[in-house]
Amino acid sequence: MNSIVGIKIIENNITPNGIMIIREYYNNEKSISDIKELIESNDYIVVCDYIDKTGIERILELYSKLSNEGIKCELYEHDAKTTTEFLNNLLESYRQTEKEVEEEMDWEAEE
Repeated sequence: MNSIVGIKIIENNITPNGIMIIREYYNNEKSISDIKELIESNDYIVVCDYIDKTGIERILELYSKLSNEGIKCELYEHDAKTTTEFLNNLLESYRQTEKEVEEEMDWEAEE
C-alpha cells in the first residue's frame, strides 16, 4: 500500500481522550482495542487514497486534534514522512486543477 496518505502515533502516549478522538473519526465503529493494537504495532491509524481530497482534509483535521491533545503523531504520504504544509499544498493543487477543469468545461460548453 504505497499510494496512500496516513497518520501514525509515534509514541505509545495515547490518552483516553486521544482514543475518543480517533473513535470519532470512525464514527465510533472501531473498537478501543483495535485502535490500541494499531498504535502498538506502529500501523497507520487512518489512511486514505493519495487523490482523496476529503480523506486528506479529514486526516489533517485528525492530526490537528491529536497534536492539540499532546499526542505525538506523524503524517505519511507514499510511506514516507510528510508535513501538514506538503499536504495542504497538495490539496491546493487539487483545488486549482478542479477549477481549471471546470473553466475548460465551461469554455467548451460555450463553443
